[in-house]
Amino acid sequence: YHAVVAAPLTTGAGSLPAVVVSFSAIRGFVLRVLVIALVIGVPAAIVTFMVSGRSTPLYLADATLLIPLAQGPIDLPGEVPAAVEPMMAAAYGPVLKSRTVLEDAYARLAGPDAPPPTARELAAFRDSIRFQFEERKRSTLIFVDVEGPSPAAAIDRANALAAALVAWDDARALADANRGVEAVESQIEAIEAELVRLRASGSRANLPQIANLSVVAANLRQQAAVARAAAVSSRGNLEFLVPASRSFLIEPSPVVDAAVVLALVTVMAMVVLLVRAGLNRRVNGVAGLAEVTGLPVLADLTGGATGRAAGTRPDRFGPGRPDGRELSYLKAHLDRMLMGGEVLVAGLTDNTAAARVATALDTLFSAPGSTTTVTVGPWLLGSGDALERATEADAVLIVADPKETIRADLRRAVQWLGRSSANVMGIVAASARSAR
Repeated sequence: YHAVVAAPLTTGAGSLPAVVVSFSAIRGFVLRVLVIALVIGVPAAIVTFMVSGRSTPLYLADATLLIPLAQGPIDLPGEVPAAVEPMMAAAYGPVLKSRTVLEDAYARLAGPDAPPPTARELAAFRDSIRFQFEERKRSTLIFVDVEGPSPAAAIDRANALAAALVAWDDARALADANRGVEAVESQIEAIEAELVRLRASGSRANLPQIANLSVVAANLRQQAAVARAAAVSSRGNLEFLVPASRSFLIEPSPVVDAAVVLALVTVMAMVVLLVRAGLNRRVNGVAGLAEVTGLPVLADLTGGATGRAAGTRPDRFGPGRPDGRELSYLKAHLDRMLMGGEVLVAGLTDNTAAARVATALDTLFSAPGSTTTVTVGPWLLGSGDALERATEADAVLIVADPKETIRADLRRAVQWLGRSSANVMGIVAASARSAR
């Protein structure tokens, strides 16, 4: 699951390798992620589902209040009580969580004979409240959402809190109306005191002033009567539109929690695999040799082709050994591509495996009449003589260990051989560990 760099052999010195991503690399990455998700993610999701299902449930219920928009002025005969000034919808949010409204709602829930709530109970009640409002053309809707440990508790809390808010708004309207009555009565008292003073003076010059003040006092008494009538019938702007009748389970959600855990494990697996792929500099497999270089793997002498387990490779290759079929295919390929000549077998930084491959091939080409010779060249990354030898040879075989070879070293060796116009036939996968 790493980026594959194909290095063309016949390009010039200034050419750059083409970076592509192979399908096998993507498939391997996806398979590794799926395996990790199945091995770790699925058990973690099952445990999360079971633990989440045992936690304390939490329900949410909502009650809806209505604030109708103020109507336009209407001309009616006589004195009509003025409506109470409405509040902004957003102003009801802090009021909903105020101590006065909370205590009223708590008393409605617990009953009048219940002891007063503690500060901790009020704080928990306050934290379970959600306030929302929606403004429309003809009205404004207020949504009182309250959490509860059971469906019935959530519904009762929402209705009690909404009723407490409506009661607070009615009390606010009554208080405003009473303040208007008190203002008018205070004016009447002041005028009556002034009339008493003017009458006590006995001066005729004060008669016009006494008459005027008497008319003003009469008008104020009429206004006071109207204000008292308005105060008696005054109420707030809130209407209880839709009481809470059902609740919804918001916590826990075992399915959602399990899905989140599975997704997190999958993402973490992808991140870990990508980081490991970025830090890993090795080829990782026989297929990686071909992917990194763009050259064919002519023979796999690591045991992968014969199905042997790792660590059971022979110390030498030969026709009578399990790797003999791979060597026979390699010889047949060289016979098709060459009409005799020198075949140079070289490793990257160690010629142990290259010497074994060269010895086995030399045995195969030692038949009478064969014009092909097999030699072992110096390390490709060891000195400049290696490139000269590779240029002089008729064909070059690169021997690399698929588990130990560094991608950058293999890519560099192939690029150097391409720049020197060496005839590189392909790669032979062989391990040097068994010969040590």
